Amino acid sequence: MEFHPERNNMKLVRCQVVKDGEGLFESDVRYVSVEEFHLWKYLMEAKHGLHVEDPQVMLWVTKEEYLSHRAFYDRFPRIPVTRISFLNPCEGLETLCPVTRYVPTEHAAELTRLLIRHYRLPEGETPDIVKKTGYCLAQGGEQVEEAAA
Repeated sequence: MEFHPERNNMKLVRCQVVKDGEGLFESDVRYVSVEEFHLWKYLMEAKHGLHVEDPQVMLWVTKEEYLSHRAFYDRFPRIPVTRISFLNPCEGLETLCPVTRYVPTEHAAELTRLLIRHYRLPEGETPDIVKKTGYCLAQGGEQVEEAAA
């Protein structure tokens, strides 16, 4: 994912991730960038045996962006979503790779810990994490198009 800690908005797909018809755990909602959604969905289904359901396109905006244009944004239903960003050492390369994820704000602390553990950083290293609170705004009727075969 691109590292844009200064970006004020992002088009995301909100979806449910399930295994054999049941939720994985309490926070089985995922937010994935529109550009990466089809590849991510393929990996979740083909590699992990999960099902991705109910995709809906949403616009994520920072809390500051929301407040500065509140008269406009208030007409859309909103969901609190936090952007988590950090730079991760790329395995086998002498460089850093940006990591950015969007998570439900109410689970941000727990999911940040899981995310860092997933990347298996060198012992004792903790990345500089940038968290930005914001909202996903439902855009009535905008659906995710099926991937071309």
